[in-house]
Amino acid sequence: MILSQNQAIYLLLVAGDFDLLQDKFITKSGREVALELYVDRGNLNRATWAMESLKKAMKWDEDRFNLEYDLDIYMIVAVDFFNMGAMENKGLNIFNSKFVLANPQTATDEDYLAIESVIAHEYFHNWTGNRVTCRDWFQLSLKEGLTVFRDQEFSSDTGSRAVNRINNVKFLRTVQFAEDSSPMSHPIRPEKVIEMNNFYTVTVYEKGAEVIRMLHTLLGNKVSKKGCNFILLKMMAKRQPVKTLFLRWNVLITSI
Repeated sequence: MILSQNQAIYLLLVAGDFDLLQDKFITKSGREVALELYVDRGNLNRATWAMESLKKAMKWDEDRFNLEYDLDIYMIVAVDFFNMGAMENKGLNIFNSKFVLANPQTATDEDYLAIESVIAHEYFHNWTGNRVTCRDWFQLSLKEGLTVFRDQEFSSDTGSRAVNRINNVKFLRTVQFAEDSSPMSHPIRPEKVIEMNNFYTVTVYEKGAEVIRMLHTLLGNKVSKKGCNFILLKMMAKRQPVKTLFLRWNVLITSI
């Protein structure tokens, strides 16, 4: 297992004038995890859904992938002017308020679903991205594609699988297919890059998730769950490249 000295590091701290929503989650092994959600002052009454989504995601990851949270505290900070949707800093996720704050007076059903999905995605990165990370930036799709697949499965298990799959495919066909047929076309593991910020593409994320889904479809739920743990413990812990994923799945398929 990759320990703390090798974990992905993004931001170290956040300072501001916040209101705090507190809760707790009891893991399957009986540990109590403190949950803290910080929002800009005056927005506390719009943070409840995000907290419930976090607890739902933590429980789902234990049930579906047998992955338990490893720290004693999990924090989320939501601010209006964060320049991305969210960032999965270990134990302290940073969010744009758009993906945290909601109540019936300010949010649509789609807003609620987006919050639930993004909260889950960033939490799932605790294992697929932080606790177990990639060898280098060129393997980004290994953590992002897998985590997108995981958040898609979470939304499908907690909502309508048919509706979620239709929406995912519509987005793929509208946005990723367009990228694939443009001068910006690239594989899920690009060979070179000039600006690292340009690495975060729908191909790396969404097409990467479809590669994982292809393997999941071939193997089925039971074997895929075992395969996910196999990847985490045997492959990504050694920070190997994307191409090794397919070799490792071959080993898994022939050994089961």
